[in-house]
Amino acid sequence: MLLQHRPGEQIGQWVPLQEDGRGLFVRGQINQKSAACLVRNGLDGLSIGFRPLVWSPRPSGGRLLSKIELVEVSLVANPMLPSARFEVVSGSV
Repeated sequence: MLLQHRPGEQIGQWVPLQEDGRGLFVRGQINQKSAACLVRNGLDGLSIGFRPLVWSPRPSGGRLLSKIELVEVSLVANPMLPSARFEVVSGSV
């Protein structure tokens, strides 16, 4: 678990990481106090870092990703996909 895709900013860990019917499902624990404070104050975006392994162009633009290598999952202020959000479900942050 990184903060804003910064490699040196490991703020916790993801357990588990799995693909489900909606996409990527992650559950994690934040271990860094300053990151927990950001979450308490409204940080709620998720973003992934990946390498495309197999893809094809879409006729309307962009590309269809068939296989990727997941590199990391970050808590971010402004996710590329606006609906990519997380919520605190148990414990205190």
